[in-house]
Amino acid sequence: MLTRIFIIGHTSAGKSTYARQLAVVLGKCPIVSGGGWVREAFPNVTDPEGLTNAARAALRSNPDRSLAWVGDRPTTSTYQIVEGIRNPRDFAYLCDPLKDIVVFLRAAGDLPATTWEATGVGAIHKLAAFYAETWDTRVLWVQRQGDRVQWSAEEVGVLVKGA
Repeated sequence: MLTRIFIIGHTSAGKSTYARQLAVVLGKCPIVSGGGWVREAFPNVTDPEGLTNAARAALRSNPDRSLAWVGDRPTTSTYQIVEGIRNPRDFAYLCDPLKDIVVFLRAAGDLPATTWEATGVGAIHKLAAFYAETWDTRVLWVQRQGDRVQWSAEEVGVLVKGA
């Protein structure tokens, strides 16, 4: 049975780094970038606002685009890390509150790149809190201060494996 570990946070919070560290702890489990489909579809757009606008336009014509991206990456691993989901609809569809784990990563001074990002991450935060209250979903809030984190990838790995 697949357990997904969602790494959620604003731009530059350290999600990719944290996901790579956790993947090593969990035995090199696969990492799926929630925004990978945007970078693949729009390789010449590099600024956060441009990527956001391109993603919004693409999602208006096909709301399942991000879901298809994640779903097209099946795994035989016990765990899959999903890093960078910012669309609450995608999170609600992909996250099983009975078995998945949510890690909110926040770095000192990190701010959302766009209001769309802030709204999406904020809605996921509320939904995850509801999951935690209703189904005891494991939700961790990780504060990063430089190289130090409140919950290290190793500690989260122990938590995941012990579940």
